[in-house]
Amino acid sequence: MALKKDDDKTVLYSWGTNTYGQLGLGNYDTAQTMAKVPDFPPNSEKLRSVSAGAVHALVLTESGKVYAWGRNNYGQLGIGNTTNKNVPTLITALNGKKIISIAAGDNHSLAMDDAFNVYSWGRNNYGQLGLGNTTNRNTPTLVPDL
Repeated sequence: MALKKDDDKTVLYSWGTNTYGQLGLGNYDTAQTMAKVPDFPPNSEKLRSVSAGAVHALVLTESGKVYAWGRNNYGQLGIGNTTNKNVPTLITALNGKKIISIAAGDNHSLAMDDAFNVYSWGRNNYGQLGLGNTTNRNTPTLVPDL
């Protein structure tokens, strides 16, 4: 995945295997060359960064919104369920927070807001969410004591 400047806006491109919709193209077809993610970003949003996990991805907009797509078997998309998505899907649990940084792990995800609060979600079999337990989370959860 990569962000690329096209004319006056930054757009998202992806390529490779797409078994779980991790390319965000709205299908499950492999892309052997760079393919522009269609109809994204919405409403003239400006893209800031992208992060890819094993088979899911996150993108951060300049306004602090986070979108996720791909495999969601552990809740790593943060959308409140474990349904895979093949298009970028807004993580509504982060609405009202100005996210400034994102990171996708193998099967978990992280975001940091402008007050330096960290949120984690997804697979937690080794405690990688930093929540003091090994329970998977399907919505962003504040990491305590940071």
